[in-house]
Amino acid sequence: MTPNPEEPTIERLVELARGKVSAKDAAALRAQLATRPEWVEAFGTIDRLARVLDEDATDAVPPEATARARELGRRLALRAQPGMVERLAGAVARLLRDTRLDVATAGLRGQGGFACAYAADGLEVELECTEDRRGGFRIEGQVTGAGWTTIEFRGQDDRPVRMSLDSDGMFVISLAGGTYEACVSGAAGRSVRIEHLEVP
Repeated sequence: MTPNPEEPTIERLVELARGKVSAKDAAALRAQLATRPEWVEAFGTIDRLARVLDEDATDAVPPEATARARELGRRLALRAQPGMVERLAGAVARLLRDTRLDVATAGLRGQGGFACAYAADGLEVELECTEDRRGGFRIEGQVTGAGWTTIEFRGQDDRPVRMSLDSDGMFVISLAGGTYEACVSGAAGRSVRIEHLEVP
């Protein structure tokens, strides 16, 4: 259906309500509206809605307030997790065995090869290291205990290498020679560290 050319469109009325027409066009539109009561009523509704929308826009939250709220949320989330002291107290695994310290088995795995095991409450980590063809070292390991999901190795360059554990707690990773700290992580922020792991 073709609209009546003399009937103002909704778009035109919105422009009038938001002050986006010239003074001359505004006067002509208002005069035109005055000729029909239903037009006056329709424009009154549009004008009220436009004012509400404009007020909402001026009340937008400043970016700095949003940033502060996000930072507060992050801090509260961290506070809900175990604290640093709670995570570190008793969270260093103890060495159970290391073939490099056993004269009877030293050298049986070839140059650079060794096997070792660590334990902490609810966790045991077994590592077996062999030299690979690229001059690095292949670490095959298994983490036993419920709820452990990842292991991370951090060397002297402070660049972490993280691996996910499979359903049996096993993983394989290649590392260069050096001193590492390993960290096994699990649910609810649990973590256990292995300190001063020498490879090879």
